[in-house]
Amino acid sequence: MKPLRLTVSAFGSYADETSFDFERMDHGLFLITGDTGSGKTTIFDAICFALYGEASGESRSGAMMRSQYAADAQDTWVDLLFSDQGKSYRVRRSPSYERVSRRKNRDGAYTRTTVLAKAALFLPDGSEFPGTLTQVNQKIKEIVGVDRVQFSQIAMIAQGEYVRLLHASSKERKEIFSRIFHTGIYGRIQRILREKDKALSELQKQNEGFCLHALSQIRLLPASPYRAAWEEALKRPETGSGELLSLLRAIEEETRREEEAARRRLAALIADMAAGGQRLNEAEKHNGMLDSLAAAEQRCLELEAQREAFAQEEERLARAGQAEPVRQIEIQRLEAEAECTACGTRITALQKSLDKRREAAEAAGRAREEAETALSRRRPGLEAQLARLDEAMPAYEELDQKEALYSAEKRRQETFHRRETELEKTLSALEAEKSRLETAVKQAMEAAIRLEETKREEERQRLRLRRLKALLELEEEEKREAQALCLEQERLKKAQKKYDSAEEEYRLKNRQFISVQAGILASELKEGEACPVCGSVHHPSKALLSGEDVTEQKVEAARRRRNQADEALKEAALACQKRRGRLEALKKRQEEQKKELAEAITEPKDAYSAPGSLEEEEAAYKALISARRALEAQSSARGALSARLDRLDTEKQQISAERSSVTAAREEGERALSKLELERLQLKKHLKWESQGEAADERARVADALTSLEQALREASSCYEAKNSEKSETAGRLAAEEQTRQALETKRLALIKEEAALCRRQGFDDEAACRAALLTEDEKKELQSRIRAYQNACLEARTNCESLKAVTRGLKRESLETLREALAALTKKREACEQESGALSAMRTANETGLARLSALFGERRKIDGEKQEIEILYNTADGNVKPARLDFQTYIQRRYFKEMIHAANQRLKVMCDGSFLLKCRDLERLGRQGEAGLDLDVYSMLQNQSRDVKTLSGGEAFMAALAMALGMADIIQNAAGSVKIDAMFIDEGFGSLDEESRMKAIRILKGLAGDRKLVGIISHVTELKEQIGRRLVVRKDERGSRVAWEAEA
Repeated sequence: MKPLRLTVSAFGSYADETSFDFERMDHGLFLITGDTGSGKTTIFDAICFALYGEASGESRSGAMMRSQYAADAQDTWVDLLFSDQGKSYRVRRSPSYERVSRRKNRDGAYTRTTVLAKAALFLPDGSEFPGTLTQVNQKIKEIVGVDRVQFSQIAMIAQGEYVRLLHASSKERKEIFSRIFHTGIYGRIQRILREKDKALSELQKQNEGFCLHALSQIRLLPASPYRAAWEEALKRPETGSGELLSLLRAIEEETRREEEAARRRLAALIADMAAGGQRLNEAEKHNGMLDSLAAAEQRCLELEAQREAFAQEEERLARAGQAEPVRQIEIQRLEAEAECTACGTRITALQKSLDKRREAAEAAGRAREEAETALSRRRPGLEAQLARLDEAMPAYEELDQKEALYSAEKRRQETFHRRETELEKTLSALEAEKSRLETAVKQAMEAAIRLEETKREEERQRLRLRRLKALLELEEEEKREAQALCLEQERLKKAQKKYDSAEEEYRLKNRQFISVQAGILASELKEGEACPVCGSVHHPSKALLSGEDVTEQKVEAARRRRNQADEALKEAALACQKRRGRLEALKKRQEEQKKELAEAITEPKDAYSAPGSLEEEEAAYKALISARRALEAQSSARGALSARLDRLDTEKQQISAERSSVTAAREEGERALSKLELERLQLKKHLKWESQGEAADERARVADALTSLEQALREASSCYEAKNSEKSETAGRLAAEEQTRQALETKRLALIKEEAALCRRQGFDDEAACRAALLTEDEKKELQSRIRAYQNACLEARTNCESLKAVTRGLKRESLETLREALAALTKKREACEQESGALSAMRTANETGLARLSALFGERRKIDGEKQEIEILYNTADGNVKPARLDFQTYIQRRYFKEMIHAANQRLKVMCDGSFLLKCRDLERLGRQGEAGLDLDVYSMLQNQSRDVKTLSGGEAFMAALAMALGMADIIQNAAGSVKIDAMFIDEGFGSLDEESRMKAIRILKGLAGDRKLVGIISHVTELKEQIGRRLVVRKDERGSRVAWEAEA
């Protein structure tokens, strides 16, 4: 990075716009000289502010750089053109500062207003970098490659700072290097190791607690032989983990054996219970079988009582079976009677249909005869008419051709007429447009005159609208502040009430405490003894001891609450006062804005007398904008209107010529049209129809009439034949139905005789008795089902009774109560044994779990101890808790940078001091273990061959050492930043303490540093430097601020 041109305005001591052209120097050494306070250091402040938005020194912020010499209207900004990696960039930046407002308030005074900070970065292609202020700052940092602190150390060896670095303590250097080289990460690593070591210690304690808890869960048998050894091992759990685990395994094995013995006892009891249960089940089964036998015998007796009723049901079912054949004959007879009736109905319907079809056939015959008569009467006339129309068709074709020619010519004439009308209208429109354009040209000339006045009115209205918006915003802000003031006042009231309550409580507690103390003191007083308060030896009216429990702590707590309430009250009062002050300031600003608005209204030539609403003012402003745009458009259209007038004359001439040619063509066409009209009328005299189409229509009509008569005859003949066929078919069906009816009647009579004979054969006296014996299918099924159920029940009861007699032969009843009592006694013994076994199982499970938990915890403890040992070593090393010196991790890294800086500094220092002394980082053996150490600086005398403290250097020696250190630091910072190249350096003051020879050596060093690429500026007011450095930038300051001028050696 290399500055090329710097321009400042109202910045620091520079009131006017001032430019510093560094391109004329290009490279090498130059002097920035001037009196003290003239603004030499401000140049570098401006460069640093342009890049980072901050000055070079820690005590100077960007907001403080507003020039006190600048006029109120002068803006503060810095513009820097710089190159980096062969590309040019430009940044323009303004700080945030306060200046006097350009408008007066109501009282006629100027108030203070704040200008916000802003920055703009222009890239090598000339485009502006898009982004916020923060994004612009980040982009510049990426381009330059270093932050502000590093840039200040590389490019600006500030006044006094390099000497301070030389004399700084190790702790101060550590803070400086942490900011410059960003070594804070190593400090964070140190803190992480400390936290990790602490966390592992906590894990050790936690593991120990878990182990003790797991040991407390171990249970031993009451008579266990391991109890004494276990209690002894519990006294030293942290050292006897192996012994504890071995002993716990033996205890667990003992518990397992006892549990297995309890399980065997439980199994024997369960076997006894199973046998008792089986015997009880068999007894219950035998008694149940005897009960079932008694029930089966009772069932057999009940079924035998129902036998006679079911015999009658069986007889009824047999009679129904005898009547069933008669029923089948009856069904056939009824079907025959139904068929005979249906056949009679069909015969009646066919007779009626035959009569109707006979009448239809006779009507169809008469229609056929009428069609034959009509065709024979009209055929000759229609055929003659067709022959005449065929002979006239050629004449009609000639007439159609004439009609087509006549229509085409007539359409052509209509086209000519329309075109003539259009051209007349066009000429009239052109005349009207010419008149309008002439008027528009005059109006455009007048609009150009009115445009300037409208612009002035628009500007006045814009200013008026802006002031009105500002006034409305102030009014809204005043409302918000008034609401906030109300809230603050409410808060103040609450704080006052709380303070009064706390004050009253404190006073009451204090009085009560004093009363209690007086009572305690009075209770100890004796007549004749002096009172410790008043000294009296007589005590006629002693203070009574109060029964209230008021201590000094309660009084002190009440006092603290009173003080807290007092602080809250003061805070609320201050907030209320501040809010009221802001409200008053807003009201003043509002009055000022109203006055400015009134002044804008009363300006000369203002068309308005009083401000309206915001909507009205905006509408008026938009109307003025619209009017101005309309006038601009109208004024700018004057040239186009004049050109259009010229084109109109040409168009009129062309249209007039076209109209003449169209009129001539129309007149010629009218003559041809008259001739065609005459020929068409002569042809029409000899023809009956107007056109060939009408003649063709007439011929088609005649042909259709002839065809219709012939078609009517064919249809009538076909209808007659169809009706005759239907009549014959109906007569045949009627004869067939008559034969069918006779056969059905014969069958019906035969079935009646057969039914009567079958009744007698089946044993019934008559048909009525037969029908009475009949049952429906559902009745028969229900009767059969009841009979079968009864028979099955009888069979089942006899079989069950016989089988139960066979099974129970020889069995006797047993007492179930005795068996149940014996089984209950066994159950109680089993439950007791189960409880014992469960307790042993729980003890074994708990011991197994404890053994597994302790094994895991002891293993985890060994892992934690190992990790703790490693982390503790790392932490002690990083924290510097090792011999021979206390050197933490961050200091160790910084010490490497420090040694590189000293090495780079000594390369220049041995030239400036002729090798009389060098700088040296203090050896670790000489570092103390108290406080921060490791970055201490010594001076090694080459003449005396010994080291001494750097503070023993003289003023000139200290400056040379400090300058060498500063240059070395700049080299190391650039190397640490990578490919960063800062091709400019400013050195501020310090040369006054050098003698001439040392000064010459220092300048030679700086010239060598500049080389043919770098630009090095020395900021100094030392007179001798003016003679040694030929190129100078002279800074002068007077009552109007600072100014600069370049001077070159003659």
